[in-house]
This record gives sequence, structure tokens and C-alpha cells, in this order.
Amino acid sequence: MPFCPSPGGVRMAYHDTAEVSGAQPISEVYCTTDPIVSPNSHRYPTRFSLNNSQHLLPPPDTSSATTPTPSIPQLPDEILQLILSNFSSYDQGTLSSFDLASKHFYSLSYPKLWSWLRLSPQEEYHPTDIVESDDPPPSILIEVKKVIKKVTITSHADPWCLELSTLTNDLPDIAALELVLNPREIDSQRFIHAGISCQPGNPGDECHVLQGLQAKNLIIRNVSTYALHLYDKSINLKSWSKVKNLILVSPGSEPGCWSRQAALCSPEKSRVPHLKRIYWIFDPTSELPQFHSHGENHKMPFLKTLIYLIIRYPEVGVILVNSGCTEDITNCTNGRVMQKTCEERQREVESLLREGIEQMCNGSFWLSEDIESRQKTVEFKTLQEFLQDDGWEDWFDWKEVEGWKKSMSEMY
Repeated sequence: MPFCPSPGGVRMAYHDTAEVSGAQPISEVYCTTDPIVSPNSHRYPTRFSLNNSQHLLPPPDTSSATTPTPSIPQLPDEILQLILSNFSSYDQGTLSSFDLASKHFYSLSYPKLWSWLRLSPQEEYHPTDIVESDDPPPSILIEVKKVIKKVTITSHADPWCLELSTLTNDLPDIAALELVLNPREIDSQRFIHAGISCQPGNPGDECHVLQGLQAKNLIIRNVSTYALHLYDKSINLKSWSKVKNLILVSPGSEPGCWSRQAALCSPEKSRVPHLKRIYWIFDPTSELPQFHSHGENHKMPFLKTLIYLIIRYPEVGVILVNSGCTEDITNCTNGRVMQKTCEERQREVESLLREGIEQMCNGSFWLSEDIESRQKTVEFKTLQEFLQDDGWEDWFDWKEVEGWKKSMSEMY
């Protein structure tokens, strides 16, 4: 029984007992979170977020079984869909259990179960480590590809994405592509992909999994406000071609400083012809390591990198979300004790940001009326105001958003 990575980097077992249209003969595919060891003893450093068993295909027909099974109540599809709507995409175990009830239940639930494809290495390993495999990873079934709306890819090295490159082949345009950077890397070394010939933290060649992936919404997590490398050469330029919304997510504990040298590396405007809005969201639940000191040089927290973005894309709207949860690092203690209210902190950040825009634009090619016009395209929103807008449902799971709201209520 061969084992190999699944769409989520999990262990899969194949039983050659049934025919499936458009796929190799299989009757059952199940996933576990155990480390993957192939018959030739090669280990696959991958993981998937499932906690329970999950069927990729509908349960086999058991009508010929001798043991009678209890009948399942015939509920209207509308009721079943209402039940499914209360399941979070994170709750893969419950969705999997729902799948196992019957083929009809599976036909209703699999679009939600597979709407979010998450690919992530299981553990850290050096980019020069060779991960060999005699068994190619399985292909995602055509029916499953049709329902994938979001793909999440975590920071990784060459061997891992090379093994999984076939999983995203021919994947249709998706609603959201999420890139999760390594929060343990220092500001200037947070890349999505490290090449096999590169040192850890340095960008490598083009990521194999990202090839051909295109989305209208590009989400980048664990973004450093000191050094933002959007023009990471491991990200295929085609991935930028259809992006309308760029969503950057940073921890509230890392707001950035005006006095510290900031860096921005981003695609030319011609590479992002459809870019309309840039959202910079501060996550109140995220805590990243602090690589800066709390001395006099950091007296004035500020988002200098964001100002570079504002100047870089003058016709793109910029929305700063939940900046009220950022910390004045000169007042930081061992705990998240906020010295000001969320509204006071947001007004302070807005004032500093607008002053910084004016300072950096004055004396350059910007005219005073251009500066004033650009200031109007920069918005500040509280978390609650952001959640009242349409669109975020394609970016974040409601369970994560509930965690944000809870954290904000406990913080103030």
C-alpha cells in the first residue's frame, strides 16, 4: 500500500478496488497527521491541519452488506446546508465526520471541506537537505480542484515545494492566495521560499507550488513593517497579474518605527495593473519575537514602510485596519498593557502617518495638491468597521476573526 504526500502534505493510502472517473483506481483515501514514511524509508517533512480521519472520496456503496445499518433521517438540503454554514473551515474534523454519514452528505459538504487548501512543511529543515522520493505525490481530483477557493502556502525550502509541485497544476483561478512568512526570521529575511543553494532566510528560485497560481486577493502574513519584500523573485510575476486587493497582516506588537531604516522591495506598477487597494491589518492575537531594542532611537513608532508603499502606488487606495492595537514600544512591558484606548492610539498613528507622508513628499516631484489628494485615499478603520465591509469572508475564516474580536475586548 503506497504512501505519499496528499494535497495538504498528509499521509494517504490507496486501495485499488474501485474506479473513479478522471482518476486512478481508488476506493478510499484517508489522511492522518502521522509523519510520512514511504516504503523506501524516505521521510516527507510535511503536515496538514486535519485532526481526524477524512475521506477524499464518498464512502463506498454498502448496499450489498449483510449487516443492516440504521437509516439516516431525510432532511431537506436547505437544512443540511444551514448546518454546514455553522462549521468553520478550521473545523476539518467535524466536516470529515459529516462526509462519512452518506454519499449525499458528502456531495453537500465536500465543496466546503476542500474550499481551503493548506500546504505547509511539517518541521524546519535546512534548505540543503535533500528530500528524495520514488513515489510522486498524488494529483488532486478534477472535482476537488473546481471547489478550491483559497490556497495557503507556508514559508519553505526547495525540496518540499518540488515534491508538491503537481498538486497545484492546472488549478483554476482562485479567490485568495495566502503566503505565510516565517515569523522567526528577522525583518529583512522573511521570504516565502528558500532555494536549495541559498542560505536560510534568502530568497531562492521561483517557488514550484506558486507557478501558475493566480488570485484576485493576495494575503501575506507575518509581514515586517521594517522590511517588506513583495518583489520576492520566488513569487512568479504571473501571481501578481490579477491581484486587485493586497492584504498585509502584521502583529500588533510590531508596529514599526520612524527612526529605523525601512526597506521596501515591490513590483513595478506595470506588473500589478489591476491593483486597487492595499489593506494593512494588525492582528491583536499575534506575538512575534522583538528584534529591536527599546532605546531612545525607537521613541516614535511609525509605519515608514507603509509610506513607501503609498508613494510607490499613488493611485492605489490604502486602508490601515486596527492600528489602535499597536504598541508604543517605549512603553512596552512583559505584557500587552495598553497605555491608551484603541481610538486614541489609532488617532495618534494616523497623525504620525500623515505627517510622515507630507515630510517624505515635500521637496520631491509631488505637488502640494497631489499630496493632499493622496492623503484622501488613505483610510483608517477600526476592526469593527472593517468587519462590516463585504469581502473579508474570502480572506479570513470567521473563527479567526472571532479570536481577533475577543482579543481586542480583553486588551482594553
